[in-house]
Amino acid sequence: MNKEDKREIVPVLKQGSYVRVMNLRECSLDTLRNRNLISPIQYSAGLKYRKLFEISQIGAKTANLSERIDSTGKGDIADHKLDAMQELVRCNTAVGPTSARVLDLVCGEGYTISDLNRIMEWSKYYGGHRLREALGEAAYHFGLQNKGNTIRG
Repeated sequence: MNKEDKREIVPVLKQGSYVRVMNLRECSLDTLRNRNLISPIQYSAGLKYRKLFEISQIGAKTANLSERIDSTGKGDIADHKLDAMQELVRCNTAVGPTSARVLDLVCGEGYTISDLNRIMEWSKYYGGHRLREALGEAAYHFGLQNKGNTIRG
């Protein structure tokens, strides 16, 4: 802080609390989690998807990776990238095409919900609902959450 700045910054803390500083512009998932718009499990699923997306460095729709080819040479793709690509393909297959697109846009490419609504041509409030649903499906796929008993009777 500069000497010219006369503000007195005093954190307001209750007993047993702490201050956490984070960059909310880095990822829209952080902003959603900080505003309690997604659950911790959905947040974890989004971060896992984001990590896989960053490792693979491609969108899941650019390559069909149904078969793994074993070859040697300097031009090979690293094994961890292939594993990330295949896990993204499995996740996208499990959640469906619309949820996969939502996860790619928000978790992978970092778009906000308003950008998501504009790109997908959805109403103002539908994108947030669809994102939470897609994150729940991804959490189920990654084993972070179970569906519970769906049989009634």
